[in-house]
Amino acid sequence: MPSNKIKLGFVGGGNDSLIGVLHKVAAVMFDRYEIVGGVFSSNSKINISTANDLGLDLSRVYNNYGEMAELESKLDSNVKIEAVCILTPNFLHFPMAKTFLMNGFHVICEKPLSVTVERWQEYVVQANTLLQQAKSQQQEGDWAGYG
Repeated sequence: MPSNKIKLGFVGGGNDSLIGVLHKVAAVMFDRYEIVGGVFSSNSKINISTANDLGLDLSRVYNNYGEMAELESKLDSNVKIEAVCILTPNFLHFPMAKTFLMNGFHVICEKPLSVTVERWQEYVVQANTLLQQAKSQQQEGDWAGYG
């Protein structure tokens, strides 16, 4: 029977990342998300060890976010990642989020969404996808953008 959980991918958030631990917990807290793949670190050993610790199929672990966006967008809709959680250094948020939004993925992005107002305004023109900035505290049962 297919899962009704949202299929979630991570960019960043490997085993060496504090923010990654928080987002992994938040993703499963309300039983609405299933982490199915990602690129967890630019360090291949950390990338693979994180995937193994999560029990992921290694065919869904990617070397970089461009590869992830390209290959995931080609998968059948019943298996492909639906939303991507971006947990990388601030200056990388915009190009990564834009890539995923332009390829039809919903995005949950750690703050800030971008480092300039001009870049932030570019998010507004992305159609048919949802961009949500992660929250750092619990508010009305909605934690880290996952509630």
